[in-house]
Amino acid sequence: MDDTLINAIRGLPEDSPEDAFLIPRYLRFLGRILKHGAMSPTWHLRLFRSGAARCETRKYDQHFYLARGNRIGRLPGCLIDDVQMSLSEWTSRHNRWSDAEADELTASQNLSGQAIKPKALGNPIEQKRYWRAKYNNLPLFVRPFLLFAYRYFFRLGMLDGKEGLVFWVLQTFWFRFLIDAKLFQRRKESVLPVESRRQSEAGKLADLACPRKS
Repeated sequence: MDDTLINAIRGLPEDSPEDAFLIPRYLRFLGRILKHGAMSPTWHLRLFRSGAARCETRKYDQHFYLARGNRIGRLPGCLIDDVQMSLSEWTSRHNRWSDAEADELTASQNLSGQAIKPKALGNPIEQKRYWRAKYNNLPLFVRPFLLFAYRYFFRLGMLDGKEGLVFWVLQTFWFRFLIDAKLFQRRKESVLPVESRRQSEAGKLADLACPRKS
């Protein structure tokens, strides 16, 4: 937390009318704080009254949400998420998270774990879910290219230097492309047993129509 956020938290009154507060988060990647690309900052519900918030039960991209009350404020300052792990560990974790995201998208008809509803005009977390739903409706393998172009060029991720180039290529393109590849593989695997059964049934029908001579 920076000094502005620390002082803002310390200055909150005991009888604050808000039930929770959204806090902006920036990412320090390879030693550089990223400030562009439509992910700087991201907003998170990180300060709330005891018992007022719950965490979603999703396997990936979980957020806290208000379970009691509806008054959400915003605090100045920011959190800095300082990524200090090696790129080998970072990509290994994202490989695991791609499995989790593929699980979520495969079971997307079951939204019981998604307590935050997509809203175009909602708070920043709800808006993020809204645009993520739009992204998920785009064709596989096309959407990672579009997302990378949007974040790196249109939203000026290129201004984050070489560190930003590494992050946007890996997080926005490679990670999302990997998710699509795993979804594609799962869909092929789900179709293959059906085709095998059809071929087997066709073979049995052929045997009944033209029995083999002994």
